Amino acid sequence: MRSAVTVGTILAGFRLESLIGEGAMGAVYLAEDTRRGGPVAVKVLVAQLAQDDRFRRRFLRESQLAASLDHPHIVPIVAAGEEDGVLYLAMRHIEGSDLRELLRRAGRLEPERALVPGCLRHASERHARAPSQPGRLQRGARLGPAR
Repeated sequence: MRSAVTVGTILAGFRLESLIGEGAMGAVYLAEDTRRGGPVAVKVLVAQLAQDDRFRRRFLRESQLAASLDHPHIVPIVAAGEEDGVLYLAMRHIEGSDLRELLRRAGRLEPERALVPGCLRHASERHARAPSQPGRLQRGARLGPAR
């Protein structure tokens, strides 16, 4: 499935400069924030998902929740929304490899490296205040005391 935009498009004030990755839900682009300057990563969902009213409402609601998270180990959301029928999520761009590449190089991660203390707790506490379903963060995740 391809997204409805291409490199060079300006979407909600973000100039899409290059494709970072692609998956079943959409594509992620390295983009320039034309209002504030600086690089951002913009996820653009495929048109089929944007046309599903139930999915669109859930995506916009959960994007607002994600944008409310403020933790040093959670990538900040810069903007999210819909423009000309295209759903997008813009976040701070972090230079480096992705999890797939890290696992390829390092193999299995030790729990101390895979889970950042307090990060999951922070997200779940914010999530608990939102009108949503319990347990949506990660299947099987266990919350222990913050370290």
